Amino acid sequence: MSSILERASEVFKVFAHLKGKKRSLAFVILGIFCLGLAFLGYGQSAREPINRKDLYESLKKQPKSRLKKMQTAGQKALAWIHLLEKGSLSLDKALRSPGQIPRRHVHFPKQDDVFDEISLSLYYYHAHRGMEKGHFHLFLMEEAIDTAKPLFTSSREDGFSHLIAISVDEKSRPFKLFTTNQWVTNENWYKAKDVIGFTEQFHIHGDKHDWATSQCLNALVTLFGPQIEYLILKRDEKIKELAYEKKIDQKAVLEDTQIELLSEMLIDIDLQLELLEKLV
Repeated sequence: MSSILERASEVFKVFAHLKGKKRSLAFVILGIFCLGLAFLGYGQSAREPINRKDLYESLKKQPKSRLKKMQTAGQKALAWIHLLEKGSLSLDKALRSPGQIPRRHVHFPKQDDVFDEISLSLYYYHAHRGMEKGHFHLFLMEEAIDTAKPLFTSSREDGFSHLIAISVDEKSRPFKLFTTNQWVTNENWYKAKDVIGFTEQFHIHGDKHDWATSQCLNALVTLFGPQIEYLILKRDEKIKELAYEKKIDQKAVLEDTQIELLSEMLIDIDLQLELLEKLV
């Protein structure tokens, strides 16, 4: 990817020496090229590359026992992905009936999402963002929350806490994590420390229709646990920053439909496992 962007930079320098109509036409072509990169998601990757050294140093701070659990989870996640791919499936396609075509904003699976009656965890997949194929939203239902109290409640009767969202690329491989504003899922809003605890409760046993996807998502929550915790903390920091900048209270920020994402981070299963191998 970097080679493509570097080539674009070289072309830009050449165009700068052109004059008149040739220069105008050249920059129009370059503009179309850059728009194409942005549409494909290349621009976003260029802005947020995964820094191997920083990631290694971050993982190095985790207890050895946790790193081993993360490594095992990562191996399982990759195994489930490979198993699905061998059957010409993927994490999202496995949730659809044969021939069922995904539509923007429509949840998959379409009936009741994927709900675990034991852990009271829930997730669904949908697509509506241009920089990705789609993403999974992971939740913990209110009934599973014992002591924590929400800072702000939603208008829904079936309350829940949104934990994290996992984006997949065109090959249906997980490549990014992100958190959302309250209005996006209409969740009950808990402080970051509580939500981090909720992620430890998330688990989907799954059935024959969603088994592989569910097991993979369980594993991904463990594999990228440190990143998820970081993003949840950054989520709360962002709310406070926006409230200060806009001179409004936090509730107003949570209801602002112009603010959708609060924190995001690129992930790479192979890279994570490679670094974990060095640390355990």
